[in-house]
Amino acid sequence: MEENKPQINKASGDIKTIHTYLTDMAETVRDNEVSVIKIAMAEQKKHEKEDIYKKAEGTGFSKTILIIGSIILIAGALFGVYYVIQNNKEKSAPITILNTTNIDTLISYDNQSFVDTTDVVSLNDFTSLLKPETDKVNKPDAISSIFLTSSISGKPELLKLEDFISLASISAPSSLTRSLSGNYMIGTYTPTIVDEKTKPHLFLLFQVKDYNLVYAGMLEWEKTILDNMYNIFNIDVTGDRSQLFETPFKDIIVDNKDARVLSDKDGNPVLYYIFIDKTNLVITDSQDTIKKIGTMLLLKKTKPL
Repeated sequence: MEENKPQINKASGDIKTIHTYLTDMAETVRDNEVSVIKIAMAEQKKHEKEDIYKKAEGTGFSKTILIIGSIILIAGALFGVYYVIQNNKEKSAPITILNTTNIDTLISYDNQSFVDTTDVVSLNDFTSLLKPETDKVNKPDAISSIFLTSSISGKPELLKLEDFISLASISAPSSLTRSLSGNYMIGTYTPTIVDEKTKPHLFLLFQVKDYNLVYAGMLEWEKTILDNMYNIFNIDVTGDRSQLFETPFKDIIVDNKDARVLSDKDGNPVLYYIFIDKTNLVITDSQDTIKKIGTMLLLKKTKPL
C-alpha cells in the first residue's frame, strides 16, 4: 500500500505572490514613465507661462525703449516745473538797486532821480512826490530818468510795473496791461531852448509784448485815459476845460508816424500817445519829446555790441 502523503491545503488568501526581477523592473519603468510624463507636462506648462509673461512684458529692445522714453518724459516734466518756477521768480522779484549810477533803461538818459514810494497810500501822495521831479528843469535837450522805488526791509528796490499802475490808479483795460512786458520808464525831456517859460515834458515809455492787443487796448482806454493822466501830467481840467473829459482823440502824424492826440477847444495839444515801433509805446504831452525818444530808441538799437 502506498503511504498516504499528507495533503497541504492553504486558503487562496494565504498564497504569497512571487516577485521576480523582471516584475520589479516593469513596475519601476511604469512608475518612472508616469513621473517622467508628469515632469514633462509640468515643464511644458512652465514654458507656456514664461512665454505668456515674455509676450506681456515685451522684448528686451522694447523694454529699453520704454525705459528711455520714461526717463525723457520725467526729465522733461522736471525741466518744465523748474522753468515755470524760475520764470515766476523773475517776474515777481523786484530789482534791488545795487548801483544807482548805472541802471539800464529802455533809452539812455542824462540825469536820474529817485522817488521813494514806500509810504504812499493814495494817488495824491504819489503825484505830490512825483511833481518836484517832473518840474525840475535840466540842461537843454536832456532826458532825466525818474526811478520809483520802494523799501522792503530797508533795501530800496525799483518799483514793478504793476505796482506803478496801482499807485497811479491807472484803469487801463486788463488786455492792455497784460500785454506790456514789465519794462517801463518814467522820465522828463527838457527842450533845446530853455527860458523862464520852459518846462520839462513828462513821458511814460512802455515796452510792448503784443502790439495788436495793446493798440486795441489804447483805443479803448482813450475814453478814460485823461481821468488817469491829468494829475500825473498836471493838466488843467478846471472850468471850461472840464470838457476835455468828453473830447475824443484824433489822428495826427508825428515824425512820420501815426499818433493820437487829445486837444483842447483852441486846438492846443494836451496829451499824445504813439507807438514809436511795435515794441515801444510813449505817452507824453509834447511832440518834441516823441521825436527825442524816437531818436534815442534808434540809437540804442544801432549801438555796437
